[in-house]
Amino acid sequence: MNTPTSTILKTAAPLALILSLGGTGCDDQRNAFQAPPPPKVTAMHPEMRLFEPYRDIVATVEPRETVEIRARISGFLESRDFQPGDIVEAGATLFRLEPDEYDANLAIANADLRSAEANLQLTEQIQAKYQAAFDQGAATEIEILESEANVELASAKVEQAKAKVTRSQLDVTYTTILAPIEGQIGEDLVSVGNLVGRGEPTLLAKITTVDPMNVYFSVPENGFLEFRRRMNNAGMEPDARGTYRFKAVLPDGQIYDQPGTVDFAAPEINRNTGTVTIRGVIPNPDGLLRSGLFVRARLALPLAAP
Repeated sequence: MNTPTSTILKTAAPLALILSLGGTGCDDQRNAFQAPPPPKVTAMHPEMRLFEPYRDIVATVEPRETVEIRARISGFLESRDFQPGDIVEAGATLFRLEPDEYDANLAIANADLRSAEANLQLTEQIQAKYQAAFDQGAATEIEILESEANVELASAKVEQAKAKVTRSQLDVTYTTILAPIEGQIGEDLVSVGNLVGRGEPTLLAKITTVDPMNVYFSVPENGFLEFRRRMNNAGMEPDARGTYRFKAVLPDGQIYDQPGTVDFAAPEINRNTGTVTIRGVIPNPDGLLRSGLFVRARLALPLAAP
């Protein structure tokens, strides 16, 4: 006898089997193996380059020349004819001192010179008359000697007056202070209107050259010997200036685009540090390198001659 419950179970069993088989088929499709895409291959063309061994050494950039601008005479600072940081040419006017006192001194010196020259002319005329009188027996030998001495004295006073004129002319020129070299001038250290040069030459400003610049670095003694041996093996003259080049690596890691050359090596090793001071010179047309800048001097190690 079939009950309603048993009838339902008999009917549901085949349906469950069908659903089970259908689900298994879908899972098999999702889990089927799929081949990965082919890998990307990057083609590169080989290039042959010469490997150049090098060594980096901490270095400092310094100007080739630094000149202190000082007042050579005393006076009130009248004007300043530059802006701090300007690039000034040699001979350019930097400062002016009040010239009135020195112009007056020059005028006095010129007047004294004219007076001395007139006195010399007079003594020469007197001496000539005494000489003529002496030749005629109308003057004594003492008078001749005195007249000749007066001429010598007057001549010396003329020379003395000329020297005073020269000194006064120099003082007048010193009221205009010129740049002795071309370079970059720093800030003015004395303001206009101040009295300068009283007692000692007053420092007014400094000028430093900017192109080219010096690069200083110290090489340990063992490294210095290695360089010398390599240079000998490469057939290079160890003392030939301007032939050994280097590159400057800037603080940001960039290589400076202008190569430098070594132009000096200290003749002795520093006993305290065991290093040899090397100086190189490097162009600086754009003013990128500044005094006090730390760079790395990259020196190529010479290779043996083939």
